[in-house]
Amino acid sequence: YTHKSHIFEQDKLQISKILEEAGIPIPKTMTVDEYLAESDERVVLKPKGLSLGLGVLYVDRPTIEYFIGKRGPRIPLLNYPPTLDPEDFILQEFIETPGDRFTSYRIFTVGDEILGGVLTTSRYTKTESETGAKKNKRFYERLPKAFGTYPIVSNVAVGGIQIGLSHRYYGRLLERNQQILRDHGIDPDDRDIPEPLKELAQSAGRELTKHGVVIAGQDWLQDREGNFHFLEANINAGWNIFRTLFFGGKKKLVV
Repeated sequence: YTHKSHIFEQDKLQISKILEEAGIPIPKTMTVDEYLAESDERVVLKPKGLSLGLGVLYVDRPTIEYFIGKRGPRIPLLNYPPTLDPEDFILQEFIETPGDRFTSYRIFTVGDEILGGVLTTSRYTKTESETGAKKNKRFYERLPKAFGTYPIVSNVAVGGIQIGLSHRYYGRLLERNQQILRDHGIDPDDRDIPEPLKELAQSAGRELTKHGVVIAGQDWLQDREGNFHFLEANINAGWNIFRTLFFGGKKKLVV
């Protein structure tokens, strides 16, 4: 059962504002106009309407000024239109995650009940992503060379790997994944969702329920000081909950 809510058609900016007003910590989030009026920092560019981590890029002000509202080169894989409308994007503060890979948490909730969660990590290191390493075969992962920017997502849809926190699977936990957990303050031999994140996810779940979203896959970032920041809610979680927690994830076995 996946409940379709009245915020289903709303964009990421609106959902972020709803949760921020309820006291949920989120990265500083701006419209393109707000950013151009007040900031010169490199930020995260996110299309409001795309999912699966597509089009989430680390960009600077000159890049934004060039592409947004202008007829730039078409990027078919990202589904970008030839002319980019500022209203189709949001910009967020860049949060530096622990360790040498881009990471995020996916926490599944029904109301304020937590069903489980995973830590997702990018297949390549941050340096490899920044430089467009040659072994990155996908066009999306070679963006640094082509456009002077790079993707900063850990989504499975773009090659990320999931590490189970709440449900265990048979098989050896790779040393690489053990180190990723240690970087996030999680004991590889006693994995669980960090308690502060559980409390925040429960609070976010209660607030989402008020707006009709009963079942959600919440995405969170952890910064280098150990603080958690809400990114967005996947309100079409449905079957993905069971695939992720019980059947080895969307593509690969979750260990």
